[in-house]
Amino acid sequence: MTNVISSHDFSLYLHELLQAKAQQQVEPLRLLVAQYQGQLTAA
Repeated sequence: MTNVISSHDFSLYLHELLQAKAQQQVEPLRLLVAQYQGQLTAA
């Protein structure tokens, strides 16, 4: 069984991905900082 993605599905996926990136652009950075702060506190 092959996974076939139609161009329409891909367009929807890409749109959602870009929208999520625009809305949550800072979130991964915030999580990364929080993770390192936790490691520094534990050290």
